[in-house]
Amino acid sequence: MPPSGHEVQAFDCHPISGSANGATPPSLVVTVTGQVTHGPNPTPAAGSISAKNFDGLARVFSQSFILVFAPTSAAPPPAPAGPGAEQGAEGYVVASDSFRFC
Repeated sequence: MPPSGHEVQAFDCHPISGSANGATPPSLVVTVTGQVTHGPNPTPAAGSISAKNFDGLARVFSQSFILVFAPTSAAPPPAPAGPGAEQGAEGYVVASDSFRFC
């Protein structure tokens, strides 16, 4: 896997309605846009890029994903995040993920 560098330029998060009685937390739709650079050299020398080699050139990306709340019984156990993190705690999981280069 070649090295890459990511620069997030904007992100946004909006809730999607949970249950009518409020017992379930809302799902979340998250949108992220930015630039990603692949390859060993982050900034190629002028004139060194061939028509078939895009290493080092920044590409614009957009990613949208939906996070849904998953109770302990439905979610795979998450890895502990640090001191005091509980194994098997309730949390959000990715239900849908869409990534594209613009």
